[in-house]
Amino acid sequence: MTERERQTQFLNTLLKDETEQSKRLKDRILQAQHNEYCIRRALILMVLVGIFSIVGLGYSAVLLPQFFDNATPLLVKIFCALGLGSLICMLIFGTCWLWYRKASNEINEACRHHIMEGLKQREVKLDFQQPIAVNKSFAELYQNETSEPADDSRIINFPRAS
Repeated sequence: MTERERQTQFLNTLLKDETEQSKRLKDRILQAQHNEYCIRRALILMVLVGIFSIVGLGYSAVLLPQFFDNATPLLVKIFCALGLGSLICMLIFGTCWLWYRKASNEINEACRHHIMEGLKQREVKLDFQQPIAVNKSFAELYQNETSEPADDSRIINFPRAS
């Protein structure tokens, strides 16, 4: 589980009040996660197709005897078209993934805003920006004295210092 997924799960658990806005935010979070997941899978698929086309072109260059002739073999045309198509799809899917990521960030920010509004309504003060000063003048110093044991109670006798 990535840090982003942990943060989203944490926001989902904080949205435990059953208001209409909380339900809408939870639905939006689920939809954004689903969209981002689907686009990421499509992007991974296009990367694999691109790798397959590069491997196919390498295969054609090594094992086709007419590869360096003037006429381009059909297999080379197919692999080039496949590679070009996957490159175009990778650019489009990558852009779409970034757009979905931005939308997901906006939804997470809306959740944080909703949670902070709920805390303000309950008058819970959470202010992490201001440092807390510690007053050290109330600290007192205590001196402890060890009582002298009886002479016979010692197991090992050490010479006394001082």
